Amino acid sequence: MYQCINLRAAWPATVLGFVAGCWLVQMQPDLPAPQTTGVWLAVAGLVFALVMLWVAKQYAVQIARAQTLAVLVCVTLAGSALGISWAAYDGAKRVADGWPAALEGRDITATGYVATMPVLGADSQRVLFVIERADHAADNRTKFTDEPTIADDSLRGKTLSLSQYGGGLALKPAQRYRVVFRAKQRHGSINPDGFDYERWLVSRGIAATGYFRIAPVDLGSQVIAVLPWVERARSHIRSQLFANAPHVHAARWAAALALGDQRSLGDADWQRYNATGTGHLLAVSGTHIMLIGAMLAWLAGRWWQGSARRLLRLPVQTLRVNVMLGSSAAYALLAGWALPAQRTVLMLAVAWWALRYMAKPALWHIMACAAFIALWWDPMAAISPSFWLSYGAVAVLIGLELRARDAVVVGSNNADDSTDHGSIAGVSAQPTSRWDGLRRAARNQVLLSVALIPLGAVFFNQISLVSPLANALAIPVMGWVSTPLALLAAAFSLVWGGFSGLLMQTLMGVQWGMDMALDGLLRLPYAQLFVPSTPWWWAVFGAGSALASVGLQGRWRWAGVGGVLVYVVGAFSGAVTGAFAWSATVQQTQSAWRVVFLDVGQGAGVVVHSQGRTLLFDTGPRYSADSDGAARIIVPYLHAVGVRQLDHVIVSHADDDHSGGARSLLARLPVTQWWASLPREHPLTAALPASTLPCAAGQPWVWAGLTLQMLHPDADVRHGDLKPNAVSCVLRITDGTTSVLLAADIEAAQEAALVTTYGAALQSTVLLSPHHGSKTSSTPAFLNAVQPTHVVIQNGYRNRFNHPHPSVSQRYTEQGLTQWRSDHHGAVIMDISPTGLQTQAWRQTARRYWHTAVGR
Repeated sequence: MYQCINLRAAWPATVLGFVAGCWLVQMQPDLPAPQTTGVWLAVAGLVFALVMLWVAKQYAVQIARAQTLAVLVCVTLAGSALGISWAAYDGAKRVADGWPAALEGRDITATGYVATMPVLGADSQRVLFVIERADHAADNRTKFTDEPTIADDSLRGKTLSLSQYGGGLALKPAQRYRVVFRAKQRHGSINPDGFDYERWLVSRGIAATGYFRIAPVDLGSQVIAVLPWVERARSHIRSQLFANAPHVHAARWAAALALGDQRSLGDADWQRYNATGTGHLLAVSGTHIMLIGAMLAWLAGRWWQGSARRLLRLPVQTLRVNVMLGSSAAYALLAGWALPAQRTVLMLAVAWWALRYMAKPALWHIMACAAFIALWWDPMAAISPSFWLSYGAVAVLIGLELRARDAVVVGSNNADDSTDHGSIAGVSAQPTSRWDGLRRAARNQVLLSVALIPLGAVFFNQISLVSPLANALAIPVMGWVSTPLALLAAAFSLVWGGFSGLLMQTLMGVQWGMDMALDGLLRLPYAQLFVPSTPWWWAVFGAGSALASVGLQGRWRWAGVGGVLVYVVGAFSGAVTGAFAWSATVQQTQSAWRVVFLDVGQGAGVVVHSQGRTLLFDTGPRYSADSDGAARIIVPYLHAVGVRQLDHVIVSHADDDHSGGARSLLARLPVTQWWASLPREHPLTAALPASTLPCAAGQPWVWAGLTLQMLHPDADVRHGDLKPNAVSCVLRITDGTTSVLLAADIEAAQEAALVTTYGAALQSTVLLSPHHGSKTSSTPAFLNAVQPTHVVIQNGYRNRFNHPHPSVSQRYTEQGLTQWRSDHHGAVIMDISPTGLQTQAWRQTARRYWHTAVGR
């Protein structure tokens, strides 16, 4: 017989079930019906009430282990039912708060306020704008008029992400403006293992995205709301940092570390820190929050101790706890209220409440309460990498702390069996010497890095083997040097700009040294491993091994560490499942080769897999000065499917929507052979390797069991006399039965030349629509020569070129072609085998309830 242990695990088990329920809802293509949600909620309440009633009766009674286990199972199921009900209700409310399809592309006149600090680009700014009043205006509005309009109350309160291009008025948070904008529904690229932009928009309550048609007019009034004014303060501090900085890079570092403005940092910075496993240091996390809270609490305590009267009114310990919680919450808001900061403040708040009204709050209970509150506020966080990494790291640290306390208690001659080792008031495992402390910190850092390896592999398809060493170096420097410098620079920027600039100069020097050290670690062999997506059972094995390495003792702990190493080797080599990528991201078939038309928006990026080798046709578009299709979509996909080297990369022509990602690809993946059709004076020509071959019509060659033939342009083409589309590379790939014709951006003249030269030899099963379905391409003669069964159109949602043109789509329909569009279907995946061709539209295969339904 066993005591009921006060059912200490009941609350964490309930929260674990709640997390599982929230996660389960996020995996569904459709939300459960309201009636079903009500049933789940009723089940949750009934089960929980019955369990608590039974526990109340049996509280002081000896009960069997099986009975305790049954109680834990019941409360876990009750938590799951509650999670399903709440997540479904929250999801339905978020999805309903979308943008009406009838108003897409129409000019809307509105008054409202800016809710967030602007995101600054090279020549643009983007803000969240909250509508207070909206009027339907005539299309093509280029100025404000007094013409009659009809107010649309249905748009009141909606939050939009709007961009302003070409400079103009610097927008301020909490300020009211009159604007004219165009917006479109939530829509983003959908690719295997890609970033889900639509989920990001829904989780942040953004109803639509768009742009200002004309410069906003300041109405001279402000909104009375806390969060917009916090954002106003953040914006003011950031502007002061940039005004006082000796170099723009120093201001970016100060803004990132002090204000949580992570978009201030460049792609190279993120790539370096993520590759070394130190990317968590770039976010305002628990370390930053606790540093600020502890410093202000210590200063407040020193001041409070100066008066006996004050000490009689309130003990200094209570004051310090209150100041630490209040200052931590205030700074977390000022730093953007990101999920790691939320977790820290919530855990502090729960601990504060527990210490004030309860005895010995358990560490697991504190974390469980914080996780429950975080998911109650945002159930969609259950599938966020930040949630799992943040709370996973805390769980590991709690496990290590409790294990160290157990060791202290076991080794103590006067240990009391009734001591609660899981509470804040429990025994503290203090090191006996400075070296013991360093040794313990080093061991904990290594175990933490090992335990988080499976999460990094699952979410980011990468493992940093230098992470323990990089964190051992970066955590003290970033935590005790860089972050205080950034915080002091932000504070002094408001009162003493010169000293703030000096602090930022020092910060820049420190970060330069840190960057050099991290670059040195990355040059070590196998410093960073890219692993393909793994089956769920292999991920569970890795997570279980990680938990064993932290939570168990002795030989079992080392067995867990060994399991993590087996997980790493198996995931990296693919030895366990043969080919993780094919079984994890795409339905496995017996295909001989595969063509993936990635959803890169208004651009092109086609991946061909055959016999374990890979070819890439075009590198995606350039979205902005620091973002392109290769970095955001193509390279993450290739890493997820286990591609570590490309055999061939073909840059079809100079237009940015086809060549925009070439530089990112150069920096991220080795390529055996580059092909390009670029003029000599183009900047990319100098950046590509000297071995790059020009696209030139010629004899076919065999690659990975396939026959490839470049059909266009001619070898003697003069780039200076023609526009880029006219010299596009055209590639035909065939296995002898099924053929794919990649036509890039050729137009009617080039199509006619191809028909004249090749005639019936152009015949192909699949055609990449020339020039994204432009009306200047896809001529009837060309389509009659190719005779495709499928046509794939890589186009952006509501793109400004109106691709594909309605007349071209009608032509495809009249010829009986199956049309696949990126904006309607997401990535299009074609598995080709001797038995035929199988096609998947990833927007349908990986559909979630928040995805906007477009097309038919």
